[in-house]
Amino acid sequence: MIQFSEEIKHSASIVSDLKQYLHNKCDCFNAGCVSTSIDTWREITSDREILTTARGATIEFDATPHCMSQPTVSFSLDETDIIDNEVVKLLSKGIIKTTTHDHDEVLSNIFIRPKKDGSHRLILNLKSLNQYVTYHHFKMDTFYSMLKLVEKNCYMASLDLKDAYYSVAVQPTHRKYLRFMWNNVLYQFTCLPNGLSSCPRKFTKLLNPPLASLHKKGHVISSYIDDLFFPAKTYDLCVFNVVDTFALFDSLGFIIHPDKSVFIPSQRIVLVGFIIDSVAMSIALTEKAQGVREACSSLMEGSAKTIREVARVIGKIISSFPGVMYGPLHYRSLEHDKTRALKLCKGNFDSRMSLSDDSRQELDWWITNIDRSFNVISHGQPSSTLTTDASRTGWGAVYGKTSTRGFLV
Repeated sequence: MIQFSEEIKHSASIVSDLKQYLHNKCDCFNAGCVSTSIDTWREITSDREILTTARGATIEFDATPHCMSQPTVSFSLDETDIIDNEVVKLLSKGIIKTTTHDHDEVLSNIFIRPKKDGSHRLILNLKSLNQYVTYHHFKMDTFYSMLKLVEKNCYMASLDLKDAYYSVAVQPTHRKYLRFMWNNVLYQFTCLPNGLSSCPRKFTKLLNPPLASLHKKGHVISSYIDDLFFPAKTYDLCVFNVVDTFALFDSLGFIIHPDKSVFIPSQRIVLVGFIIDSVAMSIALTEKAQGVREACSSLMEGSAKTIREVARVIGKIISSFPGVMYGPLHYRSLEHDKTRALKLCKGNFDSRMSLSDDSRQELDWWITNIDRSFNVISHGQPSSTLTTDASRTGWGAVYGKTSTRGFLV
């Protein structure tokens, strides 16, 4: 673990040494690295479930998954090359390993998704397995939770946990549920894979003890899966928050991403694809704006599109809401058209659908306004309050001492 002296805690010169240290750790990353620090975990928690997850997570099922395998998926030559390369990378890090068949194993398909840096992520399609996984309701912080902590002129920093899920091992007896075939070779994941429905809860709960330990020291921290956010009233407080958090998470086996983290406190930072400015108290999109505009423009071209294409654009639009003040007012027709088309074709996302004039107007609004859109972190205290309510038979509203109501015809 890297050590910080009091002299360098306020110095930006630490960043270059810190990044070099982290790059070296990234080069030596090995799946399930959290399990190598179990003694440190015992120092901050006695929770059995958390310690079990730190040693090696299990998958909780409502019923034993059936022995099932999904149909083989065809890939293009380019996709095949990408998957070949990803399999080699995952093998080198111990994220997947070759194995032999069991009578009660579960085989799933794989697919790839592009990442911002131009590389790809190999994902296990666990849609069938997830039907057997036990669901537990849980609360987790969101991007909006982080925004509530931002105060006027505060300083901010962030840490990104590299390969967060891959840092948590899966018990060997449960790896048979995380298998796939590629080039006639059987592989299984040795750690938490992307696509397993229980991963967000398990990982969020795993972070609770270290975050609670830091909260006791007076640090303000919010986490959203693998992103840690630190707002503080002063530069110095933010520095100490980052230093203490880094030291603890490093000792627990996590690896901090050297390039995606913001180590030096600032009043303007990029977090989860948004620019947060505590001086202007505003939120704006980064390069995501261009992606949304291009997606909307592509949807406007030609005639009928598949429901999947429309759903993907709607997803991009919704994900941009925090940085687009009036965005939620301009997607309802698109959503309505998609829902109606799905109903008509009995849930087949590959069926084609047409867009109504209202949907095209909404897409045009995004194309025209997305580049200059922003949102405010806080509108301040309200000057007036209007209370409304409605049911299937009527509606009502109260403003000060004035009220109104009506009945549905």
